[in-house]
Amino acid sequence: MYNVAISLAVMVVGTILITLFGYPIYAGILPGLLLGVGSYIYLARRIGAKVQAIADEAQKAMQGAQPKTEKERDALLDKAIGILSQAFQYEQWQYLLAPEIHGNVGILKYMKKDYAGAQPHLEKSFARNWMAKAMLGCIHYQAKAEEPMKAAFEACVTEGGKKESMAWAIYAWCLNSRDQKDTALAVIGRGIVENPDDDKLKKLQQQLANGKRLKMNAYEPGWWQFGLETPRIEMAMQNQQRFRFGRGRRR
Repeated sequence: MYNVAISLAVMVVGTILITLFGYPIYAGILPGLLLGVGSYIYLARRIGAKVQAIADEAQKAMQGAQPKTEKERDALLDKAIGILSQAFQYEQWQYLLAPEIHGNVGILKYMKKDYAGAQPHLEKSFARNWMAKAMLGCIHYQAKAEEPMKAAFEACVTEGGKKESMAWAIYAWCLNSRDQKDTALAVIGRGIVENPDDDKLKKLQQQLANGKRLKMNAYEPGWWQFGLETPRIEMAMQNQQRFRFGRGRRR
């Protein structure tokens, strides 16, 4: 990554310059290291600010008039995807930046129901982007790809989604819809262990135990973004993705 390479170069040059003043090389190691670290922090913040400006512009594009049809919604999403994709020009500069961009682009493509276009981005998304991993699981669910579905959801709930009630709920919903009630119950149980005060998961657990259909109304409007049930178009747009770049940040 360019920022790392530049910072290492600054560190080496700084150390050498100090030796040119007659000091032994070990005397220049600490100052050189400080120069390198300082350079990296400066460059990382500089690139981060540029990328965040693009993300803010994409977010702004989606905060216009409320779409009343799928065509209007897709037009907004296409505009946001086009803006956000500009951030890929910086992917070689900062470590872990590319997975962040891929995750957000994948989410938008998924919301547009462009599942084929979303999948490669979601697969490259940052491991702690629970929403991206959950959407990847939903793509495999709709394709009836059992093992890839479970693998994606396991990545979701063992990384960024461990404390996200909806992540466990969606995983269980998909399993139960595939007539895997016992496995779904086990997933909800794991979710409750991680979130012992979560009444939403406990309610789903009761529904499953009583053989009832899982009702996800407690997770609206965010639930509608996953496209597993059909909402009104206005409800689907209420809970838009916020674009924030940085390792391990929640969205």
